[in-house]
Amino acid sequence: MTQAVSPRQRRLQAFVAADRDRTGIPNEWFEMTPFIRFDPATGEIIQYGTMSLGGLTHLEETQGWSWLPQSGRPDLHYVNPATGRRRVKAVCPAVLDGLMLHNLPQPCRIEITEEATGQQVYDETAAEVQLSFDHPGTYTVRVLSVPFTPGEFVVTA
Repeated sequence: MTQAVSPRQRRLQAFVAADRDRTGIPNEWFEMTPFIRFDPATGEIIQYGTMSLGGLTHLEETQGWSWLPQSGRPDLHYVNPATGRRRVKAVCPAVLDGLMLHNLPQPCRIEITEEATGQQVYDETAAEVQLSFDHPGTYTVRVLSVPFTPGEFVVTA
């Protein structure tokens, strides 16, 4: 059984089929596709949105973009560098016990924020870290690693 095609759909199909012939520009410059741009070394999603396939291919060739033609969000997804496939981030395994952070993912970045002193960032490769603070106050400690959602802890010193 064939599906009925409206006159408007027929006109649109004819336009798309003939478009390259009339403009000389391939259709892939007009058809939008979702994409995620990522760092090939870490798998971190740098940018996401929609763009023409022609534009994405051009940026890959001229700017060295690494991208996948699918949707994704940096807070929920990453790209596995070994397979080149988008994956859902796992829960951060870090645990805070007093002022000791255990089970840190390797490698990770630790952000410590306090309203009065601002933010300090540390790149960490150890599995455990002893926290220390110069001033009393309430600090927000975030553990960031690409294949995991951010681990966030509030510490009062």
